[in-house]
Amino acid sequence: MAGRKHPTHGGDYGHKKWPRPTVWQVSFAMQPREVECNHERPLTFVWHGSALKMIHYVFGMFRGTLFQDYNCKEEIAPQILNGKCWQTYVVDIKEPDEHRLSINEWPQIITHMLEKRFRCKVTYYKNYNKFLND
Repeated sequence: MAGRKHPTHGGDYGHKKWPRPTVWQVSFAMQPREVECNHERPLTFVWHGSALKMIHYVFGMFRGTLFQDYNCKEEIAPQILNGKCWQTYVVDIKEPDEHRLSINEWPQIITHMLEKRFRCKVTYYKNYNKFLND
């Protein structure tokens, strides 16, 4: 056993270590729903670090089944508050169908679909204020 290196002793066994590909960090949260003038505000998701293509992929697949339609708009902060989140995408869901899937289960499905399709790590914040401050 003199010529064999143990893996804990730093042996590389002649294998080349390839650099790991970068993973896109995406985070999102659901805005609290409030009642405005006798009608409920639409279901709204807020995104940091995502690409518009990612959002359209996920919500485009759910259109017509989990909800009637969606609207996505970009908001750019006039000043960078915490050094990293200056671009935010806001997705308003029109007429969500809570009978097919509970709204509380939507984040799990969205996270799964994004991580399966894109090389990304998705973080869902249940607390909207924590999302804004992270």
